Amino acid sequence: MFKYLKGSVTDIKKESVTLEINNLGFELHRLNRDNFELNKDFKIYICESLSLDNGFNLYGFLDINDLLKS
Repeated sequence: MFKYLKGSVTDIKKESVTLEINNLGFELHRLNRDNFELNKDFKIYICESLSLDNGFNLYGFLDINDLLKS
């Protein structure tokens, strides 16, 4: 289980951001409208989801309190 990831945002889409850590890109789905910025480092708290329909997904939050509410 992941608690958080720390790295640079390399792509921002309507529903997700890509966080690069040591040359690996993690797609993190957003549940709220956090203000992510390209090429800026962030510490993002993670919630993992596994389902038969959608597979394995990661959801990211800038504030741990937002994660705890989800």
